[in-house]
Amino acid sequence: MMAFKGSGIRIIVLDGQQKLISSLRSAVSEPIESFTETADCISFLEQESNDNTFIIAMTIIDETALQTIDSISSVEAILILTTVTVNIDTYPRKVVGVYPQIEIFIRSFWETFDIIEEQLNFNSLLFYHHQDGTSDPAFFFYEIWKNHNKSQTSTKNSFAEQARLFYESNNHMKMMINDFESTYKSTNPLVWLDNHRHPFPYRLFILNALRTHNLEALSYVDFFITDIRKQMKPVTTSNTSGVYIGTKLSLSFIQQIEQQSTKDIIAFQCFLTVTRSRANALATATRPSLRQNTENVLFKIDLKNTLCATVGETLIIDLATPFHITCVTRSNASSGQQQQLTVIKMVAIEKSEAQSLFEKYLKMQQELGKNSHELLYRMSYKISDHEAKAIEYTLLGEYQQAVSAYAAISEPNARVLNAHGRLLHEHLGDLLNALECHKRALTRAQGNDKVETFVLLGTVHNGLKQHDEAHKYLSEAVKLLENEKKKNPSMLAKCLLGMGTVHWAREELDDALSYVERSLAIREQEVKPKNDFDIAACLGNMGSILYHKGDINRALQCATRAVELLRQCTNGDPRLAAALNNLGALHQANGDFVKARQHFEEALACLHDTTHPYRTSTANNIARLNLLEHSKE
Repeated sequence: MMAFKGSGIRIIVLDGQQKLISSLRSAVSEPIESFTETADCISFLEQESNDNTFIIAMTIIDETALQTIDSISSVEAILILTTVTVNIDTYPRKVVGVYPQIEIFIRSFWETFDIIEEQLNFNSLLFYHHQDGTSDPAFFFYEIWKNHNKSQTSTKNSFAEQARLFYESNNHMKMMINDFESTYKSTNPLVWLDNHRHPFPYRLFILNALRTHNLEALSYVDFFITDIRKQMKPVTTSNTSGVYIGTKLSLSFIQQIEQQSTKDIIAFQCFLTVTRSRANALATATRPSLRQNTENVLFKIDLKNTLCATVGETLIIDLATPFHITCVTRSNASSGQQQQLTVIKMVAIEKSEAQSLFEKYLKMQQELGKNSHELLYRMSYKISDHEAKAIEYTLLGEYQQAVSAYAAISEPNARVLNAHGRLLHEHLGDLLNALECHKRALTRAQGNDKVETFVLLGTVHNGLKQHDEAHKYLSEAVKLLENEKKKNPSMLAKCLLGMGTVHWAREELDDALSYVERSLAIREQEVKPKNDFDIAACLGNMGSILYHKGDINRALQCATRAVELLRQCTNGDPRLAAALNNLGALHQANGDFVKARQHFEEALACLHDTTHPYRTSTANNIARLNLLEHSKE
């Protein structure tokens, strides 16, 4: 299940002698990526840099490597275990410390982890308005999600089952999952917010899902979030004194808060943990840090209008509570200390005001024809208006307009570029421009996007008859798919079909048929829900391979079934035209000219675009059929 992305912090170990990895694995619940070679580690970090946060634990001291790793923006901290005496002042700024003993190293590691996680929570803060004055739709994500998700379907057992699939090779995690499943009570969920006693599920999964609006992940834990929110109560009038949070924020972020403080509303995309002790919050804000370009920050929050729950000495403020920023001031942390301190005072907006803002936004979206499901989907996957319009045009069969909409996206990610490339390839037959889209996608892709991009590059190279290039990309995709903890049957089937096409082009027909049969079996038996377009693609290729093997009867059976499936799915899709053209060619080869012409003419009727390459291919087949009939006469 691809929704699980852990805490959002990835741990990388660079340890040439493998001395550190076992100690760290026994102390840390997060999955760990381990490297013995510096070059491999750096290559991985550079490729996986988008939307990731890394902590590097290493035993290798190499100034060049340290400088390179330090320069990677997604690396937040570097900790070094070594008995060699070094001067840390000469090391790059992200080196938190150099430790001679594993115990001290582990303690510092956890302190660093907690600080970075806290930073991620604060970075999830959203403003009601963008800096250009337009409203940010993501600000209302949880209000929409709460209203849309009233029919809760997840349970602790279904969640635990999915979590075990993801962590199937991590015995320590499976123990925590079992503990959660056996002891969690819906009447007492707050104890599971204690990150140190119970890192799973809140810290190791739910918190990052909340911060990133991961809709798929949230669907597995809505029971937990609902149970937490049931514990939230209004603060009594006699108990609305201020509470505090101490942290460090980037100077640019503080400046944005200052600029928008008088006119804007903010909301944290998580449950907010606060303390009544100003001294404790101040100590947290002013603790020593090697990180540059950050400032000490103390939030002072008026509890009026908030919903809260108490956990020991701390309070938990409800998820995505909207606040007015009432004041931002700069001063010394205290008399006798010269550390600068930024104090940000906030008060929650009244319930009626919050509801009015939400209803106004929802009405505006409904007038634009957008429902709650579409809004949540677009926010979760960060779909822009241009991308949404491109998807709509594609569904309507208006492919040129869809291409224009994709081209208008200023900074497309790998998902957008691959969708653009698929559109050009599958619907317009524009292989060269499709190839350029997928090449651009590869420079931005990671994880599943990278696997998909390799497969798409292989498929386009096949279409261009560049079979060695196709084999290179598809082989890389197979390697990545086989190394995944949780298999992706849909992508594996697509990759196997591509490999079959490569072997077919090389006239290695037995291998080609084997790959396509494996792809068909996966698409019919493992991919849920079934996709008839994909099944038809397998059958079409099988028909062509079987024909070249001399088995015309089985070839006709496969090609006929492909057409039947596509007729049920569509009426004017180019893929149906291609399948009809293929079936017509097989009937022509089998001497049945009447059926051949019937399918060729139906293929032409499917193609409204007179310039489409499939139309040219079908027209050429009809011309050959005319010559055959004429010579027969």
